[in-house]
Amino acid sequence: MCDKKPMPELPDVESFKRYLDATSLHQRIAHVNVLSAYVLKGISARELAPRLKGRCFESSRRHGKHLFVHTDGDFRARMHPATEIADLDEKALAKLFRATRYILEKAIETKADVEQMPKSWLSPHRGKGGKCPRCGRELKSSKIGGRTAWFCSHCQRRA
Repeated sequence: MCDKKPMPELPDVESFKRYLDATSLHQRIAHVNVLSAYVLKGISARELAPRLKGRCFESSRRHGKHLFVHTDGDFRARMHPATEIADLDEKALAKLFRATRYILEKAIETKADVEQMPKSWLSPHRGKGGKCPRCGRELKSSKIGGRTAWFCSHCQRRA
């Protein structure tokens, strides 16, 4: 007897996507229960739960019979704003590129309205007394390249 569940049909996946979009987007993940570790690739059920708990679903997309759900994640690259590009290795550069692309797409989508940007970003929290949405510590500011940069000195440590 096989423990594997049958692959859902495309209409089932699309129906679930619509249900998720209508009920779960921008909601905090309170609990993670993996019913079948078969669907996980590159992570165990034990590792997945703490990584997702407390995050929010930001968006979803269906590709064929697969449903992808994007969470608010860690801001993104978690790099100190004074980090020199020349000091980054290939992996860090790729992470920075992905984060920059995602942030620019989202900022354009929201017409750069800070009120519509995800609350997990620093942008809505910048200013005196602003708190890091990830760890709750007070944000710091610094002049870098003639511009004021806001950052969390705990989550965005200098390399």
